Amino acid sequence: MMMNVSRIAVSPIRVELPVPACRACPTVLVAALGVTLVALAGCQHQDRAHDALDARVARLDSTGDAAIRNEAIRPAKLQAALDFAQSRLRRDVARFPVTLQNAGELLREDFERFERNQPVYRAEIEDVLRGHPERIELNAICMFL
Repeated sequence: MMMNVSRIAVSPIRVELPVPACRACPTVLVAALGVTLVALAGCQHQDRAHDALDARVARLDSTGDAAIRNEAIRPAKLQAALDFAQSRLRRDVARFPVTLQNAGELLREDFERFERNQPVYRAEIEDVLRGHPERIELNAICMFL
């Protein structure tokens, strides 16, 4: 086995001294010292870890309790939704004749407006066909689409 030695020249006589292992490899010494300190110190954050775990368990309990409460009131919510839908359906059925009458009147007014404006539509079409494209209105373009 070879030893690391350093050579010191003091006089014409040479003296060889063995080099300690800690001087030869300081990284190993630092690593060993760090592992030793960690082992001696223990886990200082153990209390924080337990507090975090307790908080997480409490949140899970709270979530579970909320789910249980929601499941308990779910039938009442469903019944309320059904009651609301039924009341809206009754209202819509009651309004249907009036709505149908209003829709018929609106449709009739549209047809009457179309018939009233036939001369204007015809004049616009004739004007475009005679060759005045610079005067084409946007609504006339939409009429041909």
